Formats: sequence, structure tokens, C-alpha cells
Amino acid sequence: MTSATAPANVEAYLAELRAELADLAADERDDLLAEVEASLLESAGDEPLAAQFGSPAAFAADLRASAGLPPKPSAKPPREPRIDWSRVLAQTRVLAPIWWLIRGYVAVAAIALLANAKFSARQPAIPWLGSAQAGALAIAAGVLISVAVGLWVRVPRPLAIASNALLALALIPVIAHLAAPERNPVQSDASAVQQLEALRYQQSLAGLTYNGGIVQNVYAYDRRGRLLHDVRLFSAGGTPLDVGAGSDDPTRREVTTKDGPVLNAFPIRYYEPGTRKVADPDAGPKILAPPIVTPPLK
Repeated sequence: MTSATAPANVEAYLAELRAELADLAADERDDLLAEVEASLLESAGDEPLAAQFGSPAAFAADLRASAGLPPKPSAKPPREPRIDWSRVLAQTRVLAPIWWLIRGYVAVAAIALLANAKFSARQPAIPWLGSAQAGALAIAAGVLISVAVGLWVRVPRPLAIASNALLALALIPVIAHLAAPERNPVQSDASAVQQLEALRYQQSLAGLTYNGGIVQNVYAYDRRGRLLHDVRLFSAGGTPLDVGAGSDDPTRREVTTKDGPVLNAFPIRYYEPGTRKVADPDAGPKILAPPIVTPPLK
């Protein structure tokens, strides 16, 4: 403790020493300063104490060293923020034109989805507004308006934040649509024709077709108008014109040759349930087949 009559310069010097030794225990610090205080009081009237004893920091370091104490702990540097948000915001301003382009498209696509509009089959990202061309024009207009607003229109900050946040949320259904464009496509005329041709081809694999429909049976009549049985049909290349599943259908009357069953014999007949008998071999559509009066070729 300093005496009550200690000069002001001694009090100030001691206060700085105590601050330099603040990491030490109070009794340990007081022991170090007990003798120092007496020396300071003796030299208080002479030249400045710092000139005689050095700076309080240097004097405190000497005291520590003479007492065998560790040096004063270094002060921890101020913790720097992990993210420099000022730089982040600066980068977002640089990317703003890209967002203007995206939000123009998102606005048009989101409105189309809300209106349950369909999208082009060939270009799933383009809404079908009567035609794919009209949808592309709507997107171009939306993008141009968005860029113009970003460049020249001063929108109040709260409104700008709200509208951009809403369009950012609209990205979710738009991206979901782009990831699954087959949900609600509009088929162009060419695409519809291609699908019809593919359907007819698939049908033809199952057997005979006529005008796109599968032929279930064929009835042949001779020149006198009589229904013929077991007439075998072949294509121009000699390929049997088969119909149906054949042996996979247990109710179909089996027609065979010495080489095995054939599926191009008409008309096809079916057994009565649980039997191997055809109830009416002459059954057929009600048609009128008058005799042919043209002389036969042979």
C-alpha cells in the first residue's frame, strides 16, 4: 500500500506497474512492489521516474525476471469475423444481372404453372401459350422487363426485397417442373404423328392391323359366296400372316401341319369352354357376299 502522502507521480507510476503485474496474485504483486515503492518515494523529487527506472512495462518485466516469474502473457489478438459480409454483399451486386435474367424467366414460368398451362414437349422449359413460339416470346418479354427494372427503375427497398424473395421461392416449383418435364407436355403435330406410327408398329408386332386397329379374325369367301375354312394367308414375301397368341390361348382351335401348329389359318375358331369342340364352325359376321360373276382366271 502506498502512503497517503505519496506524490502524484509515484502514485501514477505504481498504478501502471500494478496494471503490468495484474496477472499475478495480489499478495505476490504486493511483495514485488513493497521495496519498489520505497525507491520511488526516495527518487520522487529528482528527474522523472521513467527516466530513472524505465517505463513501467520494462520495469515490471525486470521485476518478474528477478523474482523468477514468467513474463507477462501476451494479449490475445482481436478475433476476426469468419465471414466478411461486406465482401459477400459486394459479390452479390456483381451477380445481380444474372439474377435479373433468371427472375424474368421464373416469373413467366411460375405464372404458367399457377394457371395450369402445359409446356412444349420438345422444349419443356417453354410454356405452351397457344404455341411454343408464343411461350418463348413471353419469356423474352419477361426477361427484358426484369433487366429494365434492375437497370433503370428505382424500386423501394422493402418492395424489392419482398418481390425478389417471392421469386426465389418460385424457383422451387419451376426447378421441379424442369426436372420432370414429362408431367404435362403438349405434343406437337409432328410428335403426335410419330407416336401414332410407333403405336401402329407396336400393334403390328402383335399380329395383323387394319387402319391402325388390330385384326382379331379373317373370314374368306369363295366366288360363290361360301365361307371357306382353314384358309392360310401369306404376305408378298411369303411370311405367314399370324394373328393372336396362338398356342398361348388354350381355347383357340389348334391347326397343325406335319411341321407343327400354324397361326395363319382363318377363320380362327375357339373351343367351347372345357371341351375340344367348336360349337358352330360356320359362325361369322353377318355379311352379304353375292357370287362373283366375273369368269374365273382358270
